[in-house]
Amino acid sequence: MPPTPTSTPTSTPTNSDCYAYPGNGFVPSQDAWINGNQPGQSYGTDTQLHIRPVNNADRRALIQFDLSSIPSGSTILSAVLYVNDETGEDYTVLIYPLAGVWDESVTWDTAPAFDPAAIGSFNLTLTPCVRAAWLDTARVNAW
Repeated sequence: MPPTPTSTPTSTPTNSDCYAYPGNGFVPSQDAWINGNQPGQSYGTDTQLHIRPVNNADRRALIQFDLSSIPSGSTILSAVLYVNDETGEDYTVLIYPLAGVWDESVTWDTAPAFDPAAIGSFNLTLTPCVRAAWLDTARVNAW
């Protein structure tokens, strides 16, 4: 069954609110996380994604979506990334687009570069819940 586009949320978002996942939209076609402390290790088969610096090593989550069902020439009016935070940490998460191809065997050493300009963010708080990041639609349309 092809993915169904997610409708625009009706509430005025803040980066630290909790949201109910709308239940439609695109699910990742691939995901993995990479660990600067173990640069040759692949974590593509893990069931959780790990992010943020831990013990002076960077951890990054990589998420890929198959957008081929969006007709060529379409204009994206809004793009929201929903993430389930299970840890209840307190920090800001920035979202960056990757500048190359990767698959779930990716490691820190083989990961493509990322664009240093964030396209969205959300704040984690001590309350675990689903967070939402409203993405820069101009840059999403460029994909």
